[in-house]
Amino acid sequence: MQTIDNSLIPLSDSLLATLAHGETVAVRDSSGIVAFIVPAALHGTPRPCGLAKGEFSVPQGFSDTDPEVEALFYGKP
Repeated sequence: MQTIDNSLIPLSDSLLATLAHGETVAVRDSSGIVAFIVPAALHGTPRPCGLAKGEFSVPQGFSDTDPEVEALFYGKP
């Protein structure tokens, strides 16, 4: 990833404010959208653990090994 200092390519205050509010900005040229500028992080309080409690369940055997997947990583014995 390349980092660009705002003093090298000045961005408008309104663009920086848009990013500071958590919005993504699309960069266009004559051919269409060529890039997105995304905010580095949204400011605020961290999300608490357990937000999705009771909304799904982990199936039995979820962490069991799968011989086919192991063969892909380690080769067939």
